[in-house]
Amino acid sequence: MKKLVYIVGAVLFMASCSQGKKTTSEESATTPPPTPQELAAENNYPASPGPVNIAESNFYFCGEVSSDANGSYFTDCATGAKISIAKTGDYDDVAKEYTQMQPKGEKPVLGEFRGYFMPNDKGVEQLVISDITGWRQDETCTTQKNITGTYTCMMPSKEKATEEMTLTVGKDYKFSVITLDLKDKKQTSKVDGSWNLVQADQAALNYLAQDSTLSHSATINYSNNTISWTDNGGTTFTFTKK
Repeated sequence: MKKLVYIVGAVLFMASCSQGKKTTSEESATTPPPTPQELAAENNYPASPGPVNIAESNFYFCGEVSSDANGSYFTDCATGAKISIAKTGDYDDVAKEYTQMQPKGEKPVLGEFRGYFMPNDKGVEQLVISDITGWRQDETCTTQKNITGTYTCMMPSKEKATEEMTLTVGKDYKFSVITLDLKDKKQTSKVDGSWNLVQADQAALNYLAQDSTLSHSATINYSNNTISWTDNGGTTFTFTKK
């Protein structure tokens, strides 16, 4: 079943949450980031807001493949979850190439893949690998690659904060954003949804209830444990992991 994912093909520059400022071309790094049109062409989604069907095979996965007498498994670096690999799609190629690298199956091997989740006949989610992007035999999943957890963003600044936004990224590929009024200590909004990676540092966000103020694409910065996205008004919010 195809998954409906709403994505805004915006380039998210990693700006400070405390400044909550507009994203401008002057803030680009020495090597400019790809344009929204280039990102859209690369990932097969439109450069402007709107619903679009993303092929299930377009989701990005990076993790360790292992094997035992019961089958093959994938441990996702982004979540730490160990998932059974479905015996369909590119399963035969994955098993063959893994066996060539590990004839006795004694060690997991890190690989990059395109694929999607599909429940088996018992309702248990499995990973269908539709394409092998490549193997990295000298690498393993690290704690830094795991993006699950709680992130916070103080608005409008850390020193003059009136609101605290809390982003929770779940191991089950679900997320929530809660906004708290710091003066009244009351929750003013909550957004729930699911997420998937479309490339190593880019997540697609699918909201349970549509919110016109939020973007549907988030940028992950592994080096400083932040996740950023830009609202439709052009303000970039950067959430820092607790």
